[in-house]
Amino acid sequence: MTARALTPEHVADRWECSAETVRNMCRRGELPHFRVGRMIRLRPEHVEAYECATTESDVSMGVSSSHGTKMASGGASVLTPQQRAKLRPKPAR
Repeated sequence: MTARALTPEHVADRWECSAETVRNMCRRGELPHFRVGRMIRLRPEHVEAYECATTESDVSMGVSSSHGTKMASGGASVLTPQQRAKLRPKPAR
C-alpha cells in the first residue's frame, strides 16, 4: 500500500504554520506537489525530503558542514525528538 497524499492543511499542521504558507511554497516551486483538479496534494516523501534538506542533523553540525540551515542568531535549526515524532506521517485510517 502506498502512502496517502497530503493536503496543504496536513503539512501546515505538521509544520505548525498556515496552509496558505504551504500553498505559497508550492506556487514558488519550493515544494514539489501535484494537483487533483484545483486541489494541491503533496507526496509524503517530498515533504520529508524538504524537511531533511532544510534542517540540520546532529551528524552534520560540524564546523565544515554546509548541510542544513542556520538561523539569524547563528544557532543551528535542530529538531527535538518530540518535534521529529510530530513530523512523521500519521497512519492511514
